[in-house]
Amino acid sequence: MKSVDTPTNCMQCPLRSSLFESLGRKELSCVHLNKREVVMEPGEQLVRSGDKITHFLYLQSGLLKLFTESDSRREQIISISRPRDFVGLLNIFSDTHHRYSMSAITDVRFCMIEVDCIKQLVDNNGFFARELLKNMSIAVDHILKDSYNLRSLQMHGRVAYVLYELSTEIFGSTGFELPLSRKEVGQMVGVSTENVIRVMSEFRQDGIIRIEGKKIYVLEPERLRLLTIRG
Repeated sequence: MKSVDTPTNCMQCPLRSSLFESLGRKELSCVHLNKREVVMEPGEQLVRSGDKITHFLYLQSGLLKLFTESDSRREQIISISRPRDFVGLLNIFSDTHHRYSMSAITDVRFCMIEVDCIKQLVDNNGFFARELLKNMSIAVDHILKDSYNLRSLQMHGRVAYVLYELSTEIFGSTGFELPLSRKEVGQMVGVSTENVIRVMSEFRQDGIIRIEGKKIYVLEPERLRLLTIRG
């Protein structure tokens, strides 16, 4: 992880979230003075469970995974954060330490804003506070939806769900480079790496997807969608 030499001015940032539109120049200046802009490479860990919460994290580009680790170091991926997401909102105001670990799936760029600055904005700007609560609610709803859907599906439906979500929600394309390893897909849906490989091979044989190295092409989007419901 390294800091960007010339961070973007918050008042001119084209990637600024609508959350910050309610802030005046003085408030935006406070955010700019209390932030770091950072880049990371795939596999780098941003936060470990138990680390002290010091910053509010805003993802500009790339993908991050939020996960827990068991005593055996086995990961359980909880969610994937995408560009313009606020990362780690689940306990930023309810605890002093992170309950989840976070690491980069792809090259990422994000802003780290000192959490005391965000808390001051919440205290002084009601609209900002409401918009932040809205973002927290969306994050929780997304995680609960994924958890419920995956628990209700069999193995084929679970793998289909991940591929369909990547295609429709994250990349918005029927052709994309799979950002997760087969092992990570298994960690996300609760099946073994071997079973992920087998299911994806069956999808390829059935003409639902085409696999070219790390590239996935969804050839039958509707069949894949139906598997996320009936699988």
